[in-house]
Amino acid sequence: LIHYPQVVFKDGYGMQRLVQEKFERLNATLQAALEVNTLDAFRGVVRQGEFVALLPHSALVEARNDPTLAVRSLTEKNNLSSDNMPMTRRVVMVTTNDRLQIPPIRHFWQLVRESIPPQFDTVLRSAS
Repeated sequence: LIHYPQVVFKDGYGMQRLVQEKFERLNATLQAALEVNTLDAFRGVVRQGEFVALLPHSALVEARNDPTLAVRSLTEKNNLSSDNMPMTRRVVMVTTNDRLQIPPIRHFWQLVRESIPPQFDTVLRSAS
C-alpha cells in the first residue's frame, strides 16, 4: 500500500493520525493525495480508480455491498508490518458534569452507555 496514493480523512480525524503513525513506524512516506471527510467521498474518489483508502471496519458496511469497489482486509498475517502492531483505535466520550445536566446531552450519554458491549462495561464503570 505504500506505493499507492491515498485518500485520507481530513486533518484532525483520529483515523488520519493512525494511518500516518503506521506509515511512520514502517519508515514509509504516506502519499496523501486527497483529504475528505465523508464516506461517500471516499467511495466516490476510490471508485475513480486512482487512489486507495485505509478505513476502519465500521466504515465499510456500504462499500462491501458496492460491486464497483474492492474491499480488502488487512491482518497481521498479510500485513507487511515490521512493527507487529495492529492498527487499532479507541473511541472515547468526554464531557463535563455541568453539560450532563443538559437534557439532549444527558440522553445521548445514556444511549451510548446502554450500547456498550458487556465486555467493556467494567472499563465504562471505572471511567465514570
